[in-house]
Amino acid sequence: MICAVLALGALSLYLPSGWHGFIDYDDDTYILDNPHVLSGLNAANILWAFRTSYAGNWHPITWLSHMLDCEIFGPNPGPAHIVNALFHSANSVLLFLTLLCMTRFLWRSALVAAVFAVHPLHVESVAWLAERKDLLSTFFALATLLIYGFYSNAAKSSSESINKKRRLLYCLSLLCYVFGLMSKPMLVTLPFLLLLLDYWPLERIQNRAELKRMILEKLPFIVLAASSSIITFAIQNRAGAVASLQNLSILHRIGNAALTYCLYLAKIFWPRNLMIPYVPEQEQSILSFFVAGGILVFVTFIAIRNSNHLVVGWFWYLGTLIPVIGLVQVGIQSMADRYTYIPSIGIFIMLTWSIADLLRLWRVPTIFGALSSAIVLSILGTLTFHQLAFWKNSETLFLHSAAVDPTNLPVASLLAWTYATDPDLKIRDGQKAVSLAEFCVEQTQRREPWYLDVLAAAYAETGKFSLAVDTANEALLLIGGDSQSEFVADLKGRIELYKAGRAVHRP
Repeated sequence: MICAVLALGALSLYLPSGWHGFIDYDDDTYILDNPHVLSGLNAANILWAFRTSYAGNWHPITWLSHMLDCEIFGPNPGPAHIVNALFHSANSVLLFLTLLCMTRFLWRSALVAAVFAVHPLHVESVAWLAERKDLLSTFFALATLLIYGFYSNAAKSSSESINKKRRLLYCLSLLCYVFGLMSKPMLVTLPFLLLLLDYWPLERIQNRAELKRMILEKLPFIVLAASSSIITFAIQNRAGAVASLQNLSILHRIGNAALTYCLYLAKIFWPRNLMIPYVPEQEQSILSFFVAGGILVFVTFIAIRNSNHLVVGWFWYLGTLIPVIGLVQVGIQSMADRYTYIPSIGIFIMLTWSIADLLRLWRVPTIFGALSSAIVLSILGTLTFHQLAFWKNSETLFLHSAAVDPTNLPVASLLAWTYATDPDLKIRDGQKAVSLAEFCVEQTQRREPWYLDVLAAAYAETGKFSLAVDTANEALLLIGGDSQSEFVADLKGRIELYKAGRAVHRP
C-alpha cells in the first residue's frame, strides 16, 4: 500500500509535465540535434552510444534511454516527460524499500521516501529531459543499495545455499552499479556510501578487523568508481569543460565548496528562488568561506557526538556531493538543484530519525507526528507543483530565472537564444533576442564566443544576415577556427545558414 501511494503520488504530481515541451538548454544537444538519438535504436546507434564522448560525457545507458523514447514516441517531448516521472516514482519506491530492508523502520522509511518524492529541489531532475541521466543513475544506485541490503542480511547465515545466494546478490549489486555509472558518473562515491551503511544501519562494522574486511569487499566497486572517474575527467578535460587551477586556485575551490554545501542545505530547508543556471559570484568574501567551513565542522562534531543515523545521514550528504561540489570545476554553474537528487536523502534521514526519536522520547501522541508530516508533505508538494509550472517551455523557465537573478548573463543569453530560434512563432521574437544578446556581448566586452553566437542568431532572425555572418566569424576567431570542438562545427554550420539567408530555427 505504501509503495502504491508513493508511486501514484509522485507520478500525479509530475503528470502536468506531459504537456511540457523541450528546453533550449541541452535538450537540443541530447535529443533534437542528435541524429543518433532521433533515429532510434539500431545496431549502429547502440555502438555509437558506447563509443562516443559526445557532449563531453560517456553515459551509454542514458543515450540508449533517449533512443528508446524516440523509437517509441518519435521526437515528442510529452511521453518522454512522463517516462521521467515514472522513473522518479520508481526511485521513490526503491528508496522506501531500501531503507525498510536495512533499518526495519516502516514509517520512517516511508516518510523519507515521501519527502524525496515531493521536494521541489528535485523538479530540475524530473522536468528536464536532458537530466534523464540523473533519474537513471539514481534508479540503478538505489537498486544497488537494495540488493546490497539483501546481500548483507543473507551474510548472517552460514549455510551453503545461502552463500550461493549471497554471491549472486553481490554480483547483481555490482552489475546495477555498472549500469548506474554508465548512466551518470556522479555515482563514483557509492562505495563510500556502502561502507557508511555497513556502519549503520547494517551494523557490519564493529571493530578494525571487520572494517578491513568491508573495505576489501568493496574493492570491485572501488575499481569501477576509479575507472569511471578517470574516463569522465579525461573526456570533460578534452571537451574544455574543466576549469584550470590558474583560473581557480585550490584554496578558493575548497572555500567555495564549503559555502556551496551550506547553500544546498539552505535550499533543502527553504526551497525558494530555484533557478537554472546558478553562476558563481565574481568576488566572494573570505569571511563567508570561513563561516561556511565553521558551520560544516560544527554539524560534523554534533553528528559524531550523537547517534549513528546523524553520522550516516550527514556523511551521506557530504560524500555524495563531492563529485559536483566544485573541487573539480566543470561548466559555468556554481551549483545546480539536480545535484541534490541523491545527496538530499542523507539530510532527510537525519531529520526523520532525529524527530521521530525526539517524539518518542517526549511521548508525543502518534497522531501529532502524522499530522505534522502530512502538513510538511502538503507544503512541499504545493511548492513542487508551482516550480514545475516554470518548466513548461524555454521562455517560461528563463523568464523565471531572470526574475530571480536579473544580473545572470547565461540566463539572459539562453532567453535570447530562445527568442531567436524557438520553433513556436508565438515565442520567437527577433528584436527581444537582439536586445538581450547585445547586452550580454557588451557586458563581456565581446570576449565570450557563446554570446556572440547568440547575437548572430538574433541578427539572422531579424533579417540582418551580413551582420550575423560577421558576428559569427568574430566568435569563430576568438575560439580558433581550426578547433575540432562540437561548438565550432555547429557554429560553422550556422554561418553557412546565414550566408544562404536563413535563420536558425530549432525543429
